[in-house]
Amino acid sequence: MKPWQTGELHPGDQWADMVLDINKRGRVTRCRMGANNIRSSDRRWYVCNSFLKGWFTDPVMKDGKPIDGVIRRRFILLGGKGEKVDDRARKAYRSAHPDED
Repeated sequence: MKPWQTGELHPGDQWADMVLDINKRGRVTRCRMGANNIRSSDRRWYVCNSFLKGWFTDPVMKDGKPIDGVIRRRFILLGGKGEKVDDRARKAYRSAHPDED
């Protein structure tokens, strides 16, 4: 998340609780959706595929070594109201932090 984002849901936002299997390098090897409000099966496929194709994170560690593991993330696709709230928060943040990109 960006520094100005809260993760708060607004009317019109689409969201999904993602369950992601990751390998020792932090790459997603399997994607599942838990609770969500994404009705379109095509959109659900695109969300999972975006995690499988281009997303990575720090690997799960055990005894100081990376291991295969399972992580959970919340995916949010902003609707109209969410976009407006995000735009206002971003502008306020950038005004307060002009030296940050």
